[in-house]
Amino acid sequence: MALCLFLYWPLLLSAVTDFGVTYDFSGGRFGDCLLSYLHAKWIAYEKQIPLYYRPFVYSSHLILDQEEKHLADLRDEPRLRVLLGNGPPNPRIHLPLLYICPYFPEIAWERNHIHRFPYWFTVDWKNPQFRQLILSLIQPKKPLLHILPPQDRISIAIHYRDGGGHDDQAAREEWPLKFPPLHFYIDSLNAAIELCQHKPLYCYLFTDSLNPDAIVQELQKGLLTPSDILFDYRTRQKGPRSNVLEDFFSLFHFDILIRPQSNFSLIPSLLHDYLAVYAPEDIAEEKITEVSVTINEELLYKRLL
Repeated sequence: MALCLFLYWPLLLSAVTDFGVTYDFSGGRFGDCLLSYLHAKWIAYEKQIPLYYRPFVYSSHLILDQEEKHLADLRDEPRLRVLLGNGPPNPRIHLPLLYICPYFPEIAWERNHIHRFPYWFTVDWKNPQFRQLILSLIQPKKPLLHILPPQDRISIAIHYRDGGGHDDQAAREEWPLKFPPLHFYIDSLNAAIELCQHKPLYCYLFTDSLNPDAIVQELQKGLLTPSDILFDYRTRQKGPRSNVLEDFFSLFHFDILIRPQSNFSLIPSLLHDYLAVYAPEDIAEEKITEVSVTINEELLYKRLL
């Protein structure tokens, strides 16, 4: 029903005036909030209506904070606000109308197994104009210190979400693909090594873990074949609230991404063309049973030359 309403809502809006779109949050961290903004921004882009920006954690550090119209500036107008998917109460009325885009995940597993998201739509993340617009808006206002991989090695970014004391066991059980077991990373890393034909590699661990050294040791022990691979990670300022924007923007500089179903690293995979992206798609009895592998054959061929 929600999908049908989405397909017809542009027709229903033909009778209203001066409308726009804003968004709700899930209560999650930076990646979840940014995804809410991006979903609403797609509606604004596709339908050519204004987006009204709601600030979220770290958003004040981004260009979008100074470029977007702020929802707070609307004050009490427009009076009529409707959740996207519900349609206007009466399409014949001529009143300013503001649509609210609810948070929903990109991953189908979460939409199918966690029944909080009755409404969702697809975004054309490959649309070059939309990508260009988004990448200009989510840039930091001030330069950040990025992790820049060496150019003489194929670079692999591993995003390992541990929680760092922020996420409890209940969160892990409810969102298991955000916290996939270590075997997923080991298997994906071995697959990436094979994909790269055992070329020299640089592997950086992006994590909120308070003990990244132990994770790197397990990754090294799990390698199936001897490989020329340099491992790296932050040794200072560790944890879920450290270097959030620095790490987020650093992900865009890498060739290959191995990620959980965390919006923090999912968003770079939507907006950046990697040689390959590995992500868990299904889980049973604490074991990943399905992995999506997206390979850009053209970019990979050029990089392996």
